[in-house]
Amino acid sequence: MPSGNQFIECYRNSETLKNANENVQKIFKMYNQSQQYKTEAYRKAMMDRVRSHQLDESSDEVKLARLTAQVRIYQYFAKLKSSKGKYRRILNSLIHRRRRGLRKLREKDYKKYEWLLEKLDLKYTADPICFDNPGKKKSTTLLAQVKKQKMKEQKLAEYKKTLDQQKIPYLKNKLEKLKWIKEQESAANLEPTVLDSDLEEIVKKIEQVKLNIEAAEKRGYARTVHPYTLEVYYPKAVGLRQGCMLSPLLFITYMDWMLRRSRGSGSFRYGDLEVGHLAYADDLVLLGSTQSELQRALDGFDAVCTEAGMRISLGKSEVMEISRKPGKCDIRLGGVALRQVEKFKYLGVWFTSDGGTDEEIASRIGRAGAVMQQLVQLVMGRWYAGPG
Repeated sequence: MPSGNQFIECYRNSETLKNANENVQKIFKMYNQSQQYKTEAYRKAMMDRVRSHQLDESSDEVKLARLTAQVRIYQYFAKLKSSKGKYRRILNSLIHRRRRGLRKLREKDYKKYEWLLEKLDLKYTADPICFDNPGKKKSTTLLAQVKKQKMKEQKLAEYKKTLDQQKIPYLKNKLEKLKWIKEQESAANLEPTVLDSDLEEIVKKIEQVKLNIEAAEKRGYARTVHPYTLEVYYPKAVGLRQGCMLSPLLFITYMDWMLRRSRGSGSFRYGDLEVGHLAYADDLVLLGSTQSELQRALDGFDAVCTEAGMRISLGKSEVMEISRKPGKCDIRLGGVALRQVEKFKYLGVWFTSDGGTDEEIASRIGRAGAVMQQLVQLVMGRWYAGPG
């Protein structure tokens, strides 16, 4: 805190006040001012030590000086007041913020960090290493959150199953009404508004919903295929654990079986090589020479996925046409058009619709620049910190 025998700042250099009566001087001394004025004066004095200019309020060193002043003010009050618990909690928060700011400044500019410690008369000590030791209350909270999430997923699954079961009666009713409309238009020799393709699409949707319901019912069961095409379903007791070493092997075996079942729907010829798909783990690219081939390939793979109890993610699926003059590509999954893009990234490599490599070259240059910047910061940080 500032010395009580000093004059307040605006009269500190006044020659008239220095020659004035002693009683007049006491009025303008710091010890006769309010506590709020004293703390503000001390905070301003601490910030003035490290300002780079008069209007500097947002630099790192000024923020740390302000925090240091607040820490010392609360330490001063904690010694005078009887209720030290309140000030201790505030002090812990302020000291933690100051230590975090000093740590960032130390990594950013080590010379300025040492200069600031000298100016503010500080000694930096790193945060102690402490391990999270959840108590009884925290453990109970975590278990309650897990239970709540499981209940939420279970209720959503039951509600989704109810909605799926309501789709079939709705679609059948719609199919009957469209058939009646078509018959009436045909009898009255009117221009048809309902086509055979519309009726076929509804029939396909009904079959798709049935397959989805059947797959959902079998999802909790494992299937064993015996010789002579005998299939046995039995309840699963324990699935694969997260991080199990068998997970990658079993998944790629499962994917390989699905890709073999859907092979032959579409392909792309590159010289003498004919490629139907590119697959790495769960990242899959289906290829086709024409739009109709690609649509057949997607429909075939979607049918195999439904049979295997898996679903293609609509949100993560995209379509791109590679051509000198790319046009609109209408590819649908379950009646929903997939989003067409001009470029997409597969296994870290950018592919564009015009077949160029400018995007990939720019990406590699940017990644190389980022690595170089990290190396420069690492080398400069070690140079600032010194050998010790």
